[in-house]
Amino acid sequence: HGLTPGETRVLAALCRGVPPTTIAGQHGVAISTVRSQIGSIRGKTGASSIRELVRQAAALPPLMTVLRAGPASNDGSALIA
Repeated sequence: HGLTPGETRVLAALCRGVPPTTIAGQHGVAISTVRSQIGSIRGKTGASSIRELVRQAAALPPLMTVLRAGPASNDGSALIA
């Protein structure tokens, strides 16, 4: 959905059940920033509420990250250790 890194962190925290005020404190930003990020995430995903947003995220399949594959080789591909 084209989330920014900050929006991704907020969404991950919401999925863990962290309240927006706590997210703001943990990230060192104002609650208004977190609310803005939540609004942006909802706009990008079409979710009508935080509850719907978390429900959508929970329905997604787990993603494998490149970081799990190990260090990158000189050509930019990941090496399996």
